[in-house]
Amino acid sequence: MHVRVISDSSSNIFEMKELDYMTVPLKIIFNGLEYADIPGLDAFALMHQIHASKGTSSTSCPNVHEWKEAMELRPADAFFLITISSNLSGSFAAASTAADEYRQEHPETPVFVFDSLATGPEMELYLEKLVAQLQAGASFEEATAAIRKYQDHLHIQFALESLVNLSRAGRVSSAIAFIAGIIGFRFLGEGSDEGTIHMLDKYRGEKKTLQHMLQFMKRDGFAGGKLRISHCENLRGAELFRSMVLKEFPSTDVSINVCTGLCSYYADLGGIIIAYEDAGV
Repeated sequence: MHVRVISDSSSNIFEMKELDYMTVPLKIIFNGLEYADIPGLDAFALMHQIHASKGTSSTSCPNVHEWKEAMELRPADAFFLITISSNLSGSFAAASTAADEYRQEHPETPVFVFDSLATGPEMELYLEKLVAQLQAGASFEEATAAIRKYQDHLHIQFALESLVNLSRAGRVSSAIAFIAGIIGFRFLGEGSDEGTIHMLDKYRGEKKTLQHMLQFMKRDGFAGGKLRISHCENLRGAELFRSMVLKEFPSTDVSINVCTGLCSYYADLGGIIIAYEDAGV
């Protein structure tokens, strides 16, 4: 069975050698110009431009045509489409419509559209799970069931230095974002079961914030499984957090990746996003 896996670009992954894999781009709109989240976009430089400007910015999701075009690029026996949380973007709705249209034209080809209820590093873990399933010879139905089950044991957190772009997108109030910028708090949050953003607390200083992030990981049942870290121009903070986790859980399978455009926009400069397995995996 030849399977093509397509995700939107919030996965932060543009290439996987183990999969027939591609992304469809989300976009950042800034001062009337559209920046597609594709390889070659200097996301960090764009974030600096946004911060230095008083111009407007927002994001937009891939449309139905883009999802369907990715499916029609070359033949496959089955498709897995993975999207950012449907409560953060219209990407899932567009992918679902594209899948419905494709099924009508190719009723023999199964298509699974998966709402990650997350973004970034958690989507990375789903991609890795698919690789493992397909390499083990799982059927389409078995791989689908495995991904759904895996979702029950993944968690996502984020430590943010700036809330400017979340405020512009209406995810947090402008008053909170303004206060955060003045008093220098870092905000710690998590993804809810519904795929929304839930703020946990605020702290002074990065090290203290990351220490609490690790405590929330342990609350969720983390016991040294997989951990994926993405950052927006904060490799030092990502490496510090990796060392903190490995000190307590030396067997952790941990890697660090950079945020591409969409995740850079919401994590913002200095932001860190993590996703991890609990002990129930």
